[in-house]
Amino acid sequence: MTTRRSLLTAAGLGLATGLAGCRPARPVAAVGVPDVIVAETTDGLAVLRPDGLAPVGAAVTTPDGAAIYTAGDRLTLLSTAGGKVLAQDDLPAGWRPRVTSADGGLVALTAPNKIMITDRTRERRSFTFAGLVEPDAFTLDGTGLFVLEWKPDGAPEFYKVRLLDLATGALSPLLTRAKAPIPPADEEQMRGEAHRGVLAPDRKVLYTLYTHQPGHQHTRDLVAGVHNPSVHAFVHTLDMEVGWAYCVDLPLPFGTADAGAYAAALSPDGSRLFVADTAAGRVAIIDTSTLTVDAVASIAPLAGGAAYALALGSRLYVAAGTEVRILDFSGTAHGGFTATAPVRGLLAAPDGTRLYAGFPESVAWLDPGTGAVQGTANLPRLTGLLRAVPLQH
Repeated sequence: MTTRRSLLTAAGLGLATGLAGCRPARPVAAVGVPDVIVAETTDGLAVLRPDGLAPVGAAVTTPDGAAIYTAGDRLTLLSTAGGKVLAQDDLPAGWRPRVTSADGGLVALTAPNKIMITDRTRERRSFTFAGLVEPDAFTLDGTGLFVLEWKPDGAPEFYKVRLLDLATGALSPLLTRAKAPIPPADEEQMRGEAHRGVLAPDRKVLYTLYTHQPGHQHTRDLVAGVHNPSVHAFVHTLDMEVGWAYCVDLPLPFGTADAGAYAAALSPDGSRLFVADTAAGRVAIIDTSTLTVDAVASIAPLAGGAAYALALGSRLYVAAGTEVRILDFSGTAHGGFTATAPVRGLLAAPDGTRLYAGFPESVAWLDPGTGAVQGTANLPRLTGLLRAVPLQH
């Protein structure tokens, strides 16, 4: 089971710059990558630096991407930019790092039916559960851990998002948006496809897209005694400072296509959340202050691969298969790119001047305005892009 947290030219890849259908760009020679890229591969995490590729394996990054926790016979904290060991401690076998706190000082690790919390002072707290409980995100102050509690024990079919008090070990329901405790009988049961969470720029809110969940009943409906028959897709909004949760329903046809057809991205200031349905050619634009869908924009449907979305500057990039579409934040289309290999991820450079695109065997960076390829680097067995951090961090 998985928690809700996963055009270019190089080695035979080609990119058509500008609008789809333009002439392909000439091959670009591989050069040193201008930022440090953290990527997912079939062998685990890997870090691409200008001097080469460093495999990391099972690991988790801090929210800002500046450091990476890895676990083997030791728990090691590495500098992402330089690979320097920042902290290290012996660790019993079988533990896997899963999530870190907002400031990167705490890390939650899992073993069967157990969660361990440790920090850079080597203080450890362990919790044992009767069933499967997975860490999702730390509270902003680091005193609690939001977890996914799978039910029923022994044969889990759904989970509830709950709060683990790190001082007492007690599990409790979340709060409603009105900051009232959710009655245990009215906690939502999550059964659909949960996509990787999108963290707000201030790290206070986690947005998680759920699809393929017909018949789902939100807490607000359960509390009100109302039955909603039309829930297929929604965004679970988790406030990590106060501990309330609220779901933003998405209109049909969101939630009816293959799970890989969906992607979500936040505007740089966190004011808008975009949810793309590449199969239907729809992009929902959510106001994060009111938690309402303000508009649904149309794009040409995309097929042939997993969907990715990225907001950079004042533009939204939506990709699937070999196609990349560009919109402004109002939903107006602004052309796109066509690649000769499937896109495996999109990232923004830390300074916002470059757009990174991942492919099965490489990563490339391009001008986000014109689509001009600026360089490429080999990145074997790439399955996704996680972070781009400055060379000096």
